[in-house]
Formats: sequence, structure tokens, C-alpha cells
Amino acid sequence: MAQSLGYHRSVASKDDKPDDVRLKALLFWFIYSMDRSLSLCLGRAALLPDYDIALPYPSLSLDLSLQPWHILFHYWFDCSRITGEVYEHLYSVRGVSSSAEIRAKKVYELSYRLQDWRDQVIAIDTQEAYHKAHIQWIVPASELTYNLIATIIQRAAPPTQPPETPSGLSLQCVQAARKALQIHQQIFLSLEKADSFFFSGYITWVLLQCPFAPFMVTFCHTIAASDHDDLKLLGEVATSLQAAADVSEAAERLYRLCLVFYQVAKLYVDVQPKEPHNHPVIPKPGEAFDDYLTSLGFGPNTLTPETAESSNNTNFNDPNEPSIPAFQMPPEMMETDLSHTLGDWFLDNQYMMGLLDSDL
Repeated sequence: MAQSLGYHRSVASKDDKPDDVRLKALLFWFIYSMDRSLSLCLGRAALLPDYDIALPYPSLSLDLSLQPWHILFHYWFDCSRITGEVYEHLYSVRGVSSSAEIRAKKVYELSYRLQDWRDQVIAIDTQEAYHKAHIQWIVPASELTYNLIATIIQRAAPPTQPPETPSGLSLQCVQAARKALQIHQQIFLSLEKADSFFFSGYITWVLLQCPFAPFMVTFCHTIAASDHDDLKLLGEVATSLQAAADVSEAAERLYRLCLVFYQVAKLYVDVQPKEPHNHPVIPKPGEAFDDYLTSLGFGPNTLTPETAESSNNTNFNDPNEPSIPAFQMPPEMMETDLSHTLGDWFLDNQYMMGLLDSDL
């Protein structure tokens, strides 16, 4: 509809007042932000390509108390641009198929831009802003968003030899995922004691709109490394989400899914030390975890990059993305480029968003 109205090029009409033009521009850019968020969540190309957008950001209000909000909006639109490029350069069919050298360069560039974005948002002066009770969440929300997107960016980094972690994930990826869950816990517990409006807003517009990557990366690392601290963190996150179950059906399903994954991780951490590992464990999507999902009634549905290109329906929020460590990497594979596992991790199955939309 925004494209049909031509909002991606101009929102001004002959009789529009400046405030009307600003509101229309805000409307378009909020739609743009949602488009980029859903693109990464659902693993689909964005509907509003950057090359076809001529509309500038809305002008700042002359009201000094509104300016911090408008500056914040501009920065969040910038974040949406970065999110769109993360999918385009790292997780689209073309991005997954690119060489390790190109992916490493894009990971570095996007990480640098994301860090710069975070620094600018935190520096916003909110002392004179309207609705201080709302805008006080800028810093924690920005930190959460930063670590969430950083997790996704670093997940696409080419593997190092030897691997930096037992899970085969980069150390920066694991650290960002862990930090995202820790910040989530802080925000969640604070909001749970605050007004229900803030709490339900966080559940609806943050938890249910963002990719599931930090939880799944931590899940993967917990199993591969038998990390009891991360296991405890997964349990705390899963347990705390019980308070969100009353907000909506989707929130209840999210709680139940996280609880199931925590229970799976606990089972494997309890059992894994009994199994000797002579080589680093490299998580490969599918295999043992598919068996577990099948036993729950969620049969695996394989998807290759070729079928993904034809269906244009991949899913980032995939419970099969980090597998139970069902195999060890033989020495002769240590020199092999494992970039194909990125595509497997991203393209393998289409469960997580489907499960959030389905009865469990």
C-alpha cells in the first residue's frame, strides 16, 4: 500500500501542512523498519528495496522536547538499513553463496557500522524529552538490539582453524548472544515490575518481532561446550518468559518453545561429559535434533539453497539451526571451508516462526 501511494518517493500533497508531511514520512519509515525486521525474521527479501526509495527521513520537530524522539527515530531507521544489508549480504542466497573472503569483509563492515550506530544512539541527550518514562529505555533497548544483530552478523563469519569455540562459532558470536540474553533478562525483570503497558509492549514489539538467534546460538554453544553457566542462563530466560504467557498466544508459545530447548540442552549437558570428544565439535544442522523434533511431532522439512531460491521462503528463526553435536570433525576436514554450514543453518528448516504461529 505504501508503494501504491507513492510514499517511497514523496509523501507531500499540495495542501499538506508541514506536520502532515512529517507524519506521513514517519509512517513510511516505520513500515520500512517493519519490512526489514520481518525480512530477517522470515528469511525473505525485503519488499521495499533501498534503491527504489527517494523519500528522506522526516524533518526534526521545532519543539525541543520532541527532537530527541525524532533523532531516535532517525537512528532506528539507520538500524533498519543495516538489518536489511545483513540479510542481503550475508543470508540471502547470493550472500550464502559468496566466498569466505567476501563474507569476512562484509561481517567486518557491518559490525563497524553497527557499533557506530550504537554509540550514536547512546549519546542522544534525552534530558528535555517528552515522556521520560518511555525514552529511558533507549540505552538498554539499544544495547539489546546491538547484541542481537551482532550475533546474527558474527554467525556469518567464516570459520577459523582451529575453531575459536567448541561449537565452531566465533567467540564474538557467542559473546554477543550471551550478552543479548543477559540484557533481555535485565529489561524483562525490570518491566515485569513496571506498568503493564511497557511490559506487553516489550513482549509484542521486541520479543515477538526479533530473530531468535541469541537463544539458539547460546543453546548450540551450551551443548557443544557443556557450559553450565550458559545452561543456567537459558533456564533463567525460559523460566522468566512464563510471565509473558498471558500477554498473547504467541508469547505463550515462545515460552513453551524456550522451555523445551532448555530441557533439551540440560539433557545433553548432563549426558555429554560421558562421551569423550577427541576433535572439536562443529554443529551441523539437522541430524540428531531432527529426531528430537520428530518425536515431538514437528517433523523435519529440509530446504536447500536451490529450493529456497524458488520458494523465497527461508526462515532465520529455525530450531534446527544449531544441532546437537552428533559428530566430530575428522582431522582431514580441518582445512576445509565450512561456509556451506552457514547456508544449512539458515536454510535447513522452517519451524521456529511456524511453531510460534501454531498450536503446540
